Amino acid sequence: MLVASCWLKKEDFLTSNQQLTTRNFFPLAFFPCRVSLGIMAILGHGIDIVETDRIRRLCEEHGQHFLDRVFTPVEQEYCNANPKRTFEHLAGRFAAKEAVLKVLGTGWRGKIAWTDIEIARDPSGQPRVNLSGECARIAADLGITQWLVSLSHISTHATASAIGANER
Repeated sequence: MLVASCWLKKEDFLTSNQQLTTRNFFPLAFFPCRVSLGIMAILGHGIDIVETDRIRRLCEEHGQHFLDRVFTPVEQEYCNANPKRTFEHLAGRFAAKEAVLKVLGTGWRGKIAWTDIEIARDPSGQPRVNLSGECARIAADLGITQWLVSLSHISTHATASAIGANER
């Protein structure tokens, strides 16, 4: 795939019938980025890091209530499959959810539920972002049609990076 550096303007993010508002204007709309020629425009990038012990403490203090509030059944099933690494996997998914919220530019607020963002796995094992509810609505308003996500974790920390893109 050919990739080139380019400058994106706010007009690159709006369809012909959209008006420029604070909701669809990206503060970094004039940033240099790498995009595939004619294939995809990167609309946002988010990254987050989480201490594994923070997630462990929340699970110990709040139990299943915390798990059900933050993680979908699919996420919980995957994370519990390897008991020695459960908290690493939970922390990785938590970091990925935070990274996605940064792409959306919202943080966790308003009508957004943690379970509006699900970090699932493709059959190959590659992480995949599934959005629902308010997060899906915001992503659609921003024109995000594709997500790229990467997670990494060790016993003490987990990190994730998320990219929201628009197929051209």
